Amino acid sequence: MNIIFVCYGNICRSTMAEFMMKHYVKKRGLEELYHIESAGTSRENLGDDTYYRAQQTLREHNIPYQKRRARQINQQDYEFFDYILCMDDNNLYTLKYMFNGDSFKKCHKIMSFSGSADDVADPWYTRNFEKTFEDLELGINAFLDKMEESGAHKN
Repeated sequence: MNIIFVCYGNICRSTMAEFMMKHYVKKRGLEELYHIESAGTSRENLGDDTYYRAQQTLREHNIPYQKRRARQINQQDYEFFDYILCMDDNNLYTLKYMFNGDSFKKCHKIMSFSGSADDVADPWYTRNFEKTFEDLELGINAFLDKMEESGAHKN
């Protein structure tokens, strides 16, 4: 299953989600079933590494991460990925605009899998990276549970 996480700049929330998801699927013994990446809707931070406070939060939770470069999501991503998991309503709106209304219904807010309509807290504005981590942990684990319940892990 091919998953891409998307936020605005691809330096905080989506990168945290990428590394968290990789860690969680490995802990569940599912790493062979998932290809996981992240991207942003904006070109503003192209080439930048994960923001240092996001790295610090991942480290505090023993989530492995690596150096990477922010990139913008594109049409090839839409065609390749099975799920495009975004962080907030603005991301979802932008993705639907970029991909002609999302006719294949690939774009979802990650928190929706936990039964919540909330956005993932944006630490760029809140400065609360721990809250972002908690939101992502809830959303990602709910997504993985839903995939397991649906039989997606039986491939």
